[in-house]
Amino acid sequence: MLSILIIEDTPEKLASIKGVINSFSETNIEIIIVNDTKQALDKLSSNYYDLMLLDMYIPFEWGCGESDPKNAVELLQQIAEDEDLISPLSILAITKMEDLNVEIKKKLDQLTISLLQYSEKSDAWKPQLHNRLKSMMHAKKSLFNKQEYEYDVAIINALQEPEHSQMKRVFDCEWINISYPLDDFNNYYEGYLVNKDGRRIKCISTYANQMGSIASSALTSKIIYNFRPRYLFMTGIAAGVSPSSMNYGDILVASEVYDGASGKIKTNVESGKPIFEPDVRQKSVDSEFNNIIMRLKCNQPLLNSIADGYQTKAGKPQTQLSIHVGPMASVPAVLSCTDEIEKIKIHGRKLQGIEMEAYGMFYAASNAIKPLPQIVASLKSISDFADVKKDDNYQEYASYTSAALLKFILENELDY
Repeated sequence: MLSILIIEDTPEKLASIKGVINSFSETNIEIIIVNDTKQALDKLSSNYYDLMLLDMYIPFEWGCGESDPKNAVELLQQIAEDEDLISPLSILAITKMEDLNVEIKKKLDQLTISLLQYSEKSDAWKPQLHNRLKSMMHAKKSLFNKQEYEYDVAIINALQEPEHSQMKRVFDCEWINISYPLDDFNNYYEGYLVNKDGRRIKCISTYANQMGSIASSALTSKIIYNFRPRYLFMTGIAAGVSPSSMNYGDILVASEVYDGASGKIKTNVESGKPIFEPDVRQKSVDSEFNNIIMRLKCNQPLLNSIADGYQTKAGKPQTQLSIHVGPMASVPAVLSCTDEIEKIKIHGRKLQGIEMEAYGMFYAASNAIKPLPQIVASLKSISDFADVKKDDNYQEYASYTSAALLKFILENELDY
């Protein structure tokens, strides 16, 4: 949609201008009309416009004073200098006066403002306005439909501590906090890795302000819309479901993620107790990425080097690091009850782990604007087993191992 601010005080001229604009019947165009520069300043203080059409003979305030080109020039000067005003993307001055003085024309040239000579006796000006509008519509449509990726990789974490902090330490690059217009709710960080062929990998990372799939879904939508990453990953911590075959710090790579809270609660006819019947809605990982993980799963020297790279002995288990591949369930609450895990496992016997955010990321990524990320994957390591023994001792180590495996994949396995 184009948004146009028209500053014009002559009804006949305004009608002719609107006639040209309205000839684009297939395009949604918003037209705002004011008849003096005072009203224009008020609009520009709080609104963005793609195009401003400015009558050169306009009063400062309707009904007070004369229509004078100096008012129009002062408005243009304020737009150029006042940071509190929102400058339109394009400005076109319009006048039917053929005797506009040299100094005014010189000022328009200095401000790089095009002048359109309007005439009631000729339609020569109409194609010029039409072509300006057509060009702007094409540019805006091209921008909206842009298919190029802007970042190679995006990494999302559930929280700043410990997941995002450990990820930044593991990647060991300069992370620059970048601002994004109209988004004061999240912090974004840009950094660069270098792959095995010497190519720079442009990364963007962020973390949610709270746990859960709703927060991760909203954050995923924003990071795809704002930064257009080719690959999208989540690292962090999860709960393992099989203490007999898994260890703290082991990396759980989701082959698919399902929503563990979607379903229906009804009464069991025999026992009279409520039971939960899940409506399993799952999202699967890319097969190419799954093949990479299955190969790395057998690379014990790599996994040993990841474990050895964790310098702190505190919170580091004395076990061999492993990768486990299989289904993951996203639930809306932290679990510390084995009975609840068993209920979830009934509907996914190969379940590897439970966490709170991955399904939201997968769902948002599969329903985002184009271009969609080519690979979306969750790599989360075991920090507990969702039982009464749950504690925080292994959270930093688990955050580390998941991030270290992702760093190796980014630098050695993916095509950019």
